[in-house]
Amino acid sequence: MSKFLRKMEHFDREVEWINKEEKLFKFALSKYPKLDVLRNYIYPFAELLHLVQRWRRALKVWMYGNFEDLSYPDVEEKVEDFYRCSKSLGLK
Repeated sequence: MSKFLRKMEHFDREVEWINKEEKLFKFALSKYPKLDVLRNYIYPFAELLHLVQRWRRALKVWMYGNFEDLSYPDVEEKVEDFYRCSKSLGLK
């Protein structure tokens, strides 16, 4: 997924450069609807994968780590953060 995100950043820089050149020569700015559609698919999926990765890392610590190292406020904060992130992604 990081490969796709880097490519999207590269495309965004290219579009920015092209639009800057078009402004300089007073041309109409080009639009890239396919790039917008691709961005709308990739970014939410990347956020979901990042959320799952963070959750799995926390789960390993909670289930297989040292029980004495767990603190209620930290666990509660992480669970609330996971819940907020899942709601922002539209998960139930």
